[in-house]
Amino acid sequence: MKRKLLVILAAAMLCSMCGCVSKAPAGSSGDDDTSLVVRENSNGGLEFEFDTENSFEEVGGKLISRTEEKTPEIPENGISIEEAGKIVDSCSFTRFYLPSEIKNYKKYYYDTIKFNGGDFYQMYFYVEKNGIKMFAGTKYLVACDGSKVYSADWTGSLREEKTDPASKDPDTAELYKDAKISPEEALFVLNKAEPSSLKLKESLFAYIFETDAKLYEKKSILCYRITPKLEYENGVVMSEPIYVTADGTDRIIMSDGNDYRQVL
Repeated sequence: MKRKLLVILAAAMLCSMCGCVSKAPAGSSGDDDTSLVVRENSNGGLEFEFDTENSFEEVGGKLISRTEEKTPEIPENGISIEEAGKIVDSCSFTRFYLPSEIKNYKKYYYDTIKFNGGDFYQMYFYVEKNGIKMFAGTKYLVACDGSKVYSADWTGSLREEKTDPASKDPDTAELYKDAKISPEEALFVLNKAEPSSLKLKESLFAYIFETDAKLYEKKSILCYRITPKLEYENGVVMSEPIYVTADGTDRIIMSDGNDYRQVL
């Protein structure tokens, strides 16, 4: 059976927005080949059904694009984008699905929006090499007055974050002590493969990549696990995890349904 996207309707997702949908991370359902659709019924309850035909785009809305460099819209008395970046630097990287300190990532301004009655900058993390941007972690909001920070969890729902010192974060030198390349370098290994070979339908630039803050062993090799996701207006779709070898040999390993095999 052809692998389909797993779609879940989150009733409370994106706060008060109704009819929103999202996809659970790979491996969260019992059957990797079946789409589990969760819908809200007229009584406010949830109905579950398996679906192998419908695509996420039919219910998820427009795909979010981050191809344009926008001039920030800064409200009167609002802080600068640079100041917003420094505020989020103080948060824990583990809350943003990043594998290392937030200060290691550049900040991409997407829009100024209204949220919970206030003005917020909608932003993303990315790393850049030779002019190529790779978006990482998750979407986040910083209040234009600098008072609050929110991150999007895997469903797309927004949650408030503490701006405690990042010194409470895990020691990345210890997390990746057996790795020859950093998790950020592992992201760029993906550019050596065709998206289709990674079971991706869009260009790599369209995705945001979550990298686990730990190493996994696949085919007797330590690897970074990277999960690509597409963000739509009303939800998030997460694709199959991709394993990049941490030994600097730039190999990519993925599941073929029965076992893991090297695709690059």
